[in-house]
Amino acid sequence: MTEGVGGLFSDLAQPLAFLWAIALAIAAWEGWHRRWRSFLPPAALVAILLVVGSTSLPLRLAASLERPWAGRDAATLPHADAVVMLGGELTLSPNDVFGFDLADAGDRAILAAELVRQGKAGTLVLGGSAHGADRSGPSEGELLQRWLGAWGLLSVPVVTLGDCRSTHDEAIATAALARERGWKSVLLVTSAAHMTRAEAVFRKAGVPVVPAPCDFAALSRLEDATRPHLPGPDGFRALGGWMHERIGLWAYRLRGWVD
Repeated sequence: MTEGVGGLFSDLAQPLAFLWAIALAIAAWEGWHRRWRSFLPPAALVAILLVVGSTSLPLRLAASLERPWAGRDAATLPHADAVVMLGGELTLSPNDVFGFDLADAGDRAILAAELVRQGKAGTLVLGGSAHGADRSGPSEGELLQRWLGAWGLLSVPVVTLGDCRSTHDEAIATAALARERGWKSVLLVTSAAHMTRAEAVFRKAGVPVVPAPCDFAALSRLEDATRPHLPGPDGFRALGGWMHERIGLWAYRLRGWVD
């Protein structure tokens, strides 16, 4: 019982849960006094926070993007001319070692390094955008190159794509490299939720890719089967990721970047 009470107070210490509790109290007060017009807004907020923050629905939506790419073993991937890792796995952080902070998509760097370690390709290509207010800072690829070099993890030549602000930019830059160097295939490393759009835009740019997915965040949380007692941020992150990919694919089609 003590643990349950402690867990409840721990959940309430989270901003979203605290907001939900306040909205619930306001809705209950307005409903008690039959002030239905002022009851509806907080009641709607309570429902939205509960559905997104406390149910498995957002994770199931995000997992639908990941599931087609599940079950692929890195060891069984074919050999290719290069491993191409897309950006989005770090943020600039001058106060941290090597000058960056790994984000949730940091699994991309682990898989890319592992594919190189297994001898899957003769070149490592690092994508990502430049950082800093005026975008004059180092690119994600350059920051990762420093880290991998310092740890002695680079057994193959490393190429950075410079300041690529989108997956389309990375595809165009990689296509130019592939034509210049005569590459016949590349292993494309990115998050599983992003792989469908990434593979499509790379193929449209003329890059023959073999998908190498990672970062199965939604599937792993579903398999963990634990849900917060009160609304938390995980569901909103999952819903945001799902919307980003769905809208992104639609926008890429409008621009002619994917078929």
